[in-house]
Amino acid sequence: MNYDTDLKTLAADSGPDNELKEKTLREMATARLEARHVRLRRTTIMAAMLSLILGFTVVGYATGLFSSPFAESFGNSEEQEVLIEEMWVPLNISDSAGGITVTAESMLNDGKCLAILFKIVRDNGEPLLPANTRNLKGIVFGSIGSTDGTYFSVPRKGQQIDYLMYTPGDTEGYFIYAVSQIENAANVYTVNLGTLQAWYKESTEPLVEGDPYTSWRFSISICPALESRRFAENTTFRKNGEEFLIEAIRVSPLSVTVDYTVTSDTPAHRGTEYSETLPNGTTGTGIDYHLAAFTDNINLALRLKDGTLIDLTTMTDLNGITNVMGHVEIKTDRKDNCFIVHRGGVLPQIIPYEDMDAVIFNGVEYKINE
Repeated sequence: MNYDTDLKTLAADSGPDNELKEKTLREMATARLEARHVRLRRTTIMAAMLSLILGFTVVGYATGLFSSPFAESFGNSEEQEVLIEEMWVPLNISDSAGGITVTAESMLNDGKCLAILFKIVRDNGEPLLPANTRNLKGIVFGSIGSTDGTYFSVPRKGQQIDYLMYTPGDTEGYFIYAVSQIENAANVYTVNLGTLQAWYKESTEPLVEGDPYTSWRFSISICPALESRRFAENTTFRKNGEEFLIEAIRVSPLSVTVDYTVTSDTPAHRGTEYSETLPNGTTGTGIDYHLAAFTDNINLALRLKDGTLIDLTTMTDLNGITNVMGHVEIKTDRKDNCFIVHRGGVLPQIIPYEDMDAVIFNGVEYKINE
């Protein structure tokens, strides 16, 4: 996923100088950004052009140049890699701390959800862990945060936890951060990654120098995205004694989400005031909101044409605790508050529209391709 490294794999005897390489790749990235809605093998065409213009032989230059770590997580069929390329946006934003540099290399964006690819390397060029490492369960960021969305790990190869894509002895690892419900999607999204640790069978250890709680911060500009298909816009439904207005159900090869607002009255029983004594001896107060009626028995799923049903209603963590896949946003700028419910998220794999049958929300089916 390093552009200069990828170019060095090409025939070097008649290759261009580094400045021309970098200029050409920047122009390629710009061209991709402007034309990614067109479902064509643009990378193959560009490869042929590079071969003629720069005078070197292109070897294996196809969809994999941009998508290989994404393909490892989201699927590497021909159709999946084409879709990955359509959503692919270059980033190349780095932050260094504790002897380690983390780079946001690229992202997939469907306008509602993001999948951001991070590369992790040591500044001295050494492997993150030596090749003879034993009993390693995986490398993780123990702290992941943002104020602009809801983070969900991406299931990969049967793993329930978001370990880095890494093999001991390698000098770089990759991490995919998937986020749903982006707010201010046309502007900037912030991500904080911290506490990089190696987890072994019976212990953990930090991978950074000095402060084990070292963190890396990224501000990522969000570009226009591949457009999702929308269903049930501005329709109402009732459940659990409440009434809701659906903004839209959004379906893309990357994610399935639905947003709906509580439109029934908001009486006081939806929140209970409480008080507690803080560590400094003062008393703090707050409101414990009762939100279960906004999500209970309101299910979301994607059915494929082969009958496979992908449940997007809940998710279960490593401790066996099941929670709603999504969250309730509480806007307090109104007298009675406003409750907006965000459900669903990033799919376990990239799924072409032609493989989808229907999205099912609250028992109602919406055919994807009709």
